[in-house]
Amino acid sequence: MRVLVISNMYPAPQAPTFGIFVRNQVEQLQAHELDITVAAIRDPRNGKANVLKKYARWYLGR
Repeated sequence: MRVLVISNMYPAPQAPTFGIFVRNQVEQLQAHELDITVAAIRDPRNGKANVLKKYARWYLGR
């Protein structure tokens, strides 16, 4: 089964604990052999407008 996880919180090198609960859930799903794709804005400093632009860019670039 394929699962798309969309989140505005996900750990990154500059913020390793930001959204760690999302990563923990992804790891648990992967442990059950699910095909996981994560679409996440990793920079917690971005405003809402930039977040929407990045999600749109990601979606349209597929």
